Amino acid sequence: MSLRRAVDGVAPLISVWIIGFTLTAALGVSGCGPQVPIIDVAGYPAQMQADYHLFAERCSRCHGLARALNARIKVGRWAVYVRRMSRLPGAGLSLADQTRIAGFLEFHHDPAAGSATSTGATP
Repeated sequence: MSLRRAVDGVAPLISVWIIGFTLTAALGVSGCGPQVPIIDVAGYPAQMQADYHLFAERCSRCHGLARALNARIKVGRWAVYVRRMSRLPGAGLSLADQTRIAGFLEFHHDPAAGSATSTGATP
């Protein structure tokens, strides 16, 4: 086998490796760092805006915000869902954080039910 033929056979493999490495690095880096808010909460009450920022900061540690924002959890069940998430390694959610995040998600998914849940009122 000539040297030229051996080099020609390796070049495509190196190209594939470089492309794969570049894509993997690009995809990996895109998931790191702080997440840009993906919803506009300017029209939400001030407390819900603050709770959204807590949600965005804490929940984006483990997954994208769209996971919870698009989830189909029944009204009144967000506290259970958030509590389950808080038990995962690295979540670092205090009971107060869990309450605020669940309240925000209740409000986001059903503003009428969420405001009643967050204030303790009955619907």
